[in-house]
Amino acid sequence: IEKVEDKLFQARTQLTVALMLFDQEEYLKSAQEYEIYLKAYGDVAQRIGFDRYKVLFRIAQCHQEYGRQVLSEDPARADEEITKALESYDQLLSEREDNVLIPDVLFNAGFANQLLKKDEAAQPLYQRLVDEYADHPAAPNGLLQLARIAYAASELKQAEEIYTAFLNRFPDSELRNTTRMELGLTYKRLQDTDSAIAAYETVEEGWDKWPTVQVELAELYMGKQEYEKARKALSSALDRADDNTLRGQMHYTLARVHFAEDNFAGAINSWGQAIALNPPVHILQNSLLARGGAYYEVAKQQDAVGDTAKARVSYEASLEDMKALLESDPAPQIKDSAFRTLGAGMIRLGRQEEAASYYQELIAASDDPQEQATFSMLLTELYYDQQDFVQAEKFARQLLDMQFEDDNQAGYYRKERAYSIIGNALLQQKKYEEAARIFAQGLKRYPNSGESGNLAFSKGFAEISYGDYETAAKSFKSFVDKYPRNANRIHGQYYLAHSLQALTRFKEAAAAFTELVERYLQSQYEEEALFLIGENYYNEQAFAEAVTAYQALLAKYAQGPYGGSAQYALAWSFVEQEEMEQAVGAMQDLVANYPESEFAPKAQFTIGDYYYNIQSYDEAMATYEQVLKLYPNSEEASRATTLVEELSEIQASFSYNEAMKLFEAKDYEQAVPALQKIIRDYPGTYTELAAYCNLGLVYEITRQWSQAVENYQVVEEKGGDKPENADVVSFAKLHREWIVENRL
Repeated sequence: IEKVEDKLFQARTQLTVALMLFDQEEYLKSAQEYEIYLKAYGDVAQRIGFDRYKVLFRIAQCHQEYGRQVLSEDPARADEEITKALESYDQLLSEREDNVLIPDVLFNAGFANQLLKKDEAAQPLYQRLVDEYADHPAAPNGLLQLARIAYAASELKQAEEIYTAFLNRFPDSELRNTTRMELGLTYKRLQDTDSAIAAYETVEEGWDKWPTVQVELAELYMGKQEYEKARKALSSALDRADDNTLRGQMHYTLARVHFAEDNFAGAINSWGQAIALNPPVHILQNSLLARGGAYYEVAKQQDAVGDTAKARVSYEASLEDMKALLESDPAPQIKDSAFRTLGAGMIRLGRQEEAASYYQELIAASDDPQEQATFSMLLTELYYDQQDFVQAEKFARQLLDMQFEDDNQAGYYRKERAYSIIGNALLQQKKYEEAARIFAQGLKRYPNSGESGNLAFSKGFAEISYGDYETAAKSFKSFVDKYPRNANRIHGQYYLAHSLQALTRFKEAAAAFTELVERYLQSQYEEEALFLIGENYYNEQAFAEAVTAYQALLAKYAQGPYGGSAQYALAWSFVEQEEMEQAVGAMQDLVANYPESEFAPKAQFTIGDYYYNIQSYDEAMATYEQVLKLYPNSEEASRATTLVEELSEIQASFSYNEAMKLFEAKDYEQAVPALQKIIRDYPGTYTELAAYCNLGLVYEITRQWSQAVENYQVVEEKGGDKPENADVVSFAKLHREWIVENRL
C-alpha cells in the first residue's frame, strides 16, 4: 500500500486486508483495518463501491463476531463487543431507510439483541419477518406470542398494537377470544379502563372463560365507580359459574362492590355467602378479613353517631372474624393484617392497654422465636400507627436484638421492617441524620428484599432533609434505577431532580424533571416539574430549551401558580437569545394575562426600556406612564418617573431643535408660537427654560423690550439656584438687566 501512489488501489488493498483478517477470525484486527480504510480512504469509498455505510456495517459485524467468539470464556467482554455492534446497527438504521443492506442490518441487530438477552429490543426488528409471512399457518400463533412477549416485558403499547393487529388480520381464528381477553388485560395495565372494558365486552358468551372475564369486567366497573354495571356483570356470571371456587370469588367481588358503595350490610352479607360456600382457603381467608374490616367500618359509623351499644357489637363481630381467620393459619401478610385489625378493634373498645398486653402476652407465651418476632413486630406497628414514635422505636430496636430465624414470607424480613420503622420514627422526630444512618444500615443488611426499596427511598429523604444534597442525589439515583416499580419511585424522581438542582447541576436536574414529567403523566408534580425544567435550563444558559419548557407549562397550566413566573422567564429567555420582538410580546402577554403578578411591573418597565433603546420614544413614554398608572407603588415606578422626565426632555429637545431652525432662519413669526408650544407641552424641563430664553431673545431682537424682560424674568424664577440651570439663568439675567438699564 505504501509503495503504490494510486489511492483507489490503496483503498481496495486495504479492504482486502480487512476481509482476509475477518475470514481468519481475527475480528478486532479486521475492525481496525476497516476503521483505517474509513479514515484514510473515505473520499474515494463511493467510487470503489464500498462506501461508509458498508464499512460501518462490517465493523459492527467484526465486534459482534468477536463477542460470539469469546462469549463462553469472557461474558462481560462479549457483552461489551456486542453492545458496540448494536450501537453501530442502531446508527445505521437511523441514517438510512433505503439502503440495500437494511435487511442485513435488521437481522444482525435483532440477533445482537438476542445475544444480549434483550428479546424486547429484537421484537420491532423481527416484525418485518412476521409481516412478510402473513399467510403461513403459524403466523397467528407467532403474532400472538409476540404480543405476549411484549406484555411480559411491560411493552404494553406494543402489545396492544400486536393484539389489535391479530384481531384485524385473523378475526376468525380459534384464538380470537383469548386475544380479546389478553388485550383487555393489556389495556387494564395501561390504565385505559374504557378500552379494557370494550375489549372484554367483545369476548363471546359461549367461550368457556367468559364468566372469569366478567369478574375482570366487574373490577374495571368498580374502578370507574359504575357499581350497577359491576353488579350486572357479576349477576350474569353467577348464572354461568359451575364451581364453588369461581362462585365464591364472584360473591367476594360483589361484596367489594357493596363495600365501595358504603353498603356495609350488603357487603357483610355477600362475604357471608362466599364463606358459606366453603370456598378455597384463599377466598375464605380474604372474605373473613374483609368482612371483619366491614364490621369494623360499621362500628366506626355507629360510634360516630353515638350508638356505642351497637358499635360494641360490631367491634366484637370484627374481632370474632379476625380470631377465626387467625385460627386458619393464614399467610403472613393476612395474619399481620388480622392482628392489626384485632389490635385496632381493642383500641376502639377502649382497651389500649389490653391490646398492648395482648401482644406482649402472646410474645411471652410463645416458645417459638419466629412467632415471638411476629407479635413483637405487630406491637411495634401498633405503637407506630398510634403515632407513639418513641415506643415504636423502642420496640423495633428490641426486635433487632431478638434471636430468631428471620424470613420474608410476609414480603419482607421482620428485622428489615424494624429498620424501616426505627428510621421513620426518627424522621417523625426530625432526627434526620440518625434516621439516614439507620436506613443505610438496614439497606446494607437487606439490599434486595421487600422493604429494600422503601429503605432506599427513606435514606435519600432523610439526607435531603438535613441538606446533604450530594449524598441525597446519589441515593435517589440509585433508588430510581434499582426499584423502578416501587410506589415511591415518582417521589424519588422528584427529590432526585431537586437534589441535583440544589447542587447547581442544572442540566442533570432538567433531565431528571423531564423524566418525571414523561414517566408520570398528569402527576401531582407535573406542573412544578414543567416549570423547573425551564428554570434549570435557564440557569444552564440553555435558553432555547428553556423557551420550550416554559411554553409547555403555559400551554397546559397557564392559570396555575407558576404561570406568571414562567411567562416572565420565557420573556427573558428570548432576551438572552436577542430575540427582542418575541421577548416584548411575551412581556406584553405577562402584563395582559397576569396583571397581579409580582413580575408584571418589571415586565411593563422592561417593555419601556426596549422602546427606549430602539429610540421609539413615544412608545417608551406611553409604556413608562403605564407603569406609573398600573403599579404606582412598585419599585419600578420611581425609575419610570425618572425616565418619563428624561423622555420629556428628549421629546422637548426635538421640538426645541425644530423651533430653533425657525429662529436661526429669522422666521420669528413661526418661531414664537413654536417656542410657546414647547413651554406649554414640557413644563418643568430644562428645555422649557431654554424656550423662555430664546423667546425673550426673539422679543429682544424685535425690540419688544417689555415682553423680552417678562420672559427672562420667568427663566430666573423657574431656574432658581439649580446648578443644571445656571447657564440659561445667567443668560436671562444678563439680558434682562441690560434691557432694564438701557432700554426701559
